Amino acid sequence: MTKRPEKVADQDLVKVLAREVVHRVAPGELRTFRFTSEAYFADPRRALKGDRASDGVVGSGVTEVVEALTPVVLAVSSEVALYLAGLYAVRGASRAGRAASEAVRRLIRARSDDDAPGAQGPILELRTAEERHEVRRIVEEVMARNGYAEELAREIADALTEAGPEAGSEDP
Repeated sequence: MTKRPEKVADQDLVKVLAREVVHRVAPGELRTFRFTSEAYFADPRRALKGDRASDGVVGSGVTEVVEALTPVVLAVSSEVALYLAGLYAVRGASRAGRAASEAVRRLIRARSDDDAPGAQGPILELRTAEERHEVRRIVEEVMARNGYAEELAREIADALTEAGPEAGSEDP
């Protein structure tokens, strides 16, 4: 089972990765990304709990559920970053903390500000099918643990890895 981190050492890395995912799957939340990410890192459990309760106007008979994706995308990104940093720390025994984070940062496909939401291609340029599979598993686990639909988990996993669990090239 994946760790459930309260905080991640390299919050900047998590934010970079999460921003790319939000740009792809919930671009309307980019306006509030900074505020939401600050709230998430201050108290991840509270941010993940969010405002899933109804927020109806008294006496109106109208109830609206307010649910932002950014907090769960930050949770997903935290766990994916931890997995990849651990993987790269093991691969290069001399690499410690910051160097592993830099190795992970290089896996994030740069997006230009001109890229439209829904841009094609993976956010992470993973090297092996095993890495893609594990990232997808982490996404599905975190999303399920937080009560999100499988379809949304697949959309986020596709954005991170490619359009499907077995897409892309195999090990060189």
